[in-house]
Formats: sequence, structure tokens, C-alpha cells
Amino acid sequence: DTYQLLFELDQEVVENAIINAFNALGNSIEIEMKQRESNQRETSDVDLHQFVIVMLNPNLHSPEYLESALPNILRAMTSLPMKLQGTLVKYWSKFPASELRKLLDVFQQMITVRILTGPHTTTGLSVNDDQPVTNSVRCMEMVYFASLLGGGHHEAPSYLDEPTTSGSTASTEDKDTDMPLVPVQSREEFIRNT
Repeated sequence: DTYQLLFELDQEVVENAIINAFNALGNSIEIEMKQRESNQRETSDVDLHQFVIVMLNPNLHSPEYLESALPNILRAMTSLPMKLQGTLVKYWSKFPASELRKLLDVFQQMITVRILTGPHTTTGLSVNDDQPVTNSVRCMEMVYFASLLGGGHHEAPSYLDEPTTSGSTASTEDKDTDMPLVPVQSREEFIRNT
């Protein structure tokens, strides 16, 4: 694993360089998405490789990432067009359940840290208005659908069809087919219990 080799160097400089690169990547992807939207240009699947590589980093749950790098990456990921979010879901559906659980743990950790230390603790801002929290929930929804697909749910969820309350699109009905990779009763339970 490339990340493990980098972290074996045990140098803070390496970790800081990765965090700075993630920050810059998140910001540049978001800007690029806005430019493509305004120019009405298609966004290709190639852009997704960056997210896959970033989300494989085993240290995403650490405070250094949670404070700056991860919020930028999640903001960029949730700014992807729905078609590309659906492609990312299909890719993640090939991950084993343990890897999907790691992704969920990162998103849950992000929510926990923001609830305990976010701007709402000192201002009147609602937790629901805290963008890193809402972006984490939207990413958790993507992992939920990846879990459905990976668990043998033979139809792709209608990810592109209807808007949910968090702004992403998803089917609100869970079909009674095979079990998702990360077992749950419903999408709401999945997000609430993870």
C-alpha cells in the first residue's frame, strides 16, 4: 500500500505535504466543477480517480485531516454531478464490507468532530447548516448505495432519480432483495446508526 510506505518514513513533513495536497485538490476540483458547469462541459469519469485515491488514505480519521483536508475533499465530492456520484457509488460497491465500513467511520468521525468543535458551539449556526456535517451525511448516503449494490442488490439504486432531503438523489425505497454489505434496515437507519 502506497500510503503505508509513505507513513513508514515517519516524518511529519510527509504527512503535512499530503494534507496540503488534499486541501489544494479539494479546492481545485470544486473550482473546476463550477467552471465546467458554467461552460456546460461534461465531467469525465477520470476525475473520480482522485477521490478514490484520497479516500484510501488510512489516516483520514486523524485530527489533522478532519480539521482542514477532509472538509475540502467532501465539499468537492458532493459538488460532483449526480452522474459521477453514481459512478463513484458503483466503484465503491466493489469494495469489501470492511472497506465500506472504514469509509463510514471516516464520515462519522467528521460529523462527531464538527458537532463537538464546529462553529455552532460558539455561534448561533445550526449543526444542520454546517457544510462539513451535511457533506459527510451525503457521502454516507453514497456509501449506503454502494453497500446495496455490493451486497447483491441486482438493480442499481435509482440514484439519479429523486432528490433527498440532503440534496443528493436516491431511491427512498429499499427493495427486498439481497443484503447490503453493511447490514441495515433502511437508509435512514444506516445514516443514523453508523
